[in-house]
Amino acid sequence: MENKPKFSVFAQDRGLWVLLALAGLLAVAALLLAFHRAQTTHYRDDDSPQAVVYNYLLAIQRGDWEKAYALLDTPYKPTFADFKEGFVGRSYWPDVIHIGQAVVKGDRAEVPLEIRYDSGPWAFSEVNPGGEDKVVLKRVHGQWKIRLLPPIVWPFPQNPPPTSPCEPSGGTK
Repeated sequence: MENKPKFSVFAQDRGLWVLLALAGLLAVAALLLAFHRAQTTHYRDDDSPQAVVYNYLLAIQRGDWEKAYALLDTPYKPTFADFKEGFVGRSYWPDVIHIGQAVVKGDRAEVPLEIRYDSGPWAFSEVNPGGEDKVVLKRVHGQWKIRLLPPIVWPFPQNPPPTSPCEPSGGTK
């Protein structure tokens, strides 16, 4: 009987398996941390224009459609079902939205938003090419409500659809 040395793929690539196991553990830890952070983010209690915008964006991110819908007072507010449907199918959302300081003039406020998309390493992050967006709010019965939103966080037309076809202008009969 001949004694052949034992050959094992696992023994030969032990270092690779250790690295793969370590990478797997780090991935699981990162997912758990992200889930924990998402659950510990709370809505703001104050009724400042910035808090209303923050709560709207957080509600959209969480899928808390009732909360987000309740913060709206837009002239052409969709039905709740259309509102929810407008966000559910979206395939993109900004990576970072920085909420600026509100400019309040009477019962109207404007809150600037800086919207970033992470298209790679930090040096390649893209700021919204249209410049700084803003949210317009209006005080309704003592509470700030969102009146106008930039398209990235409002997937609906800002103007109402025409109620009748446009009549031709000019021309001869």
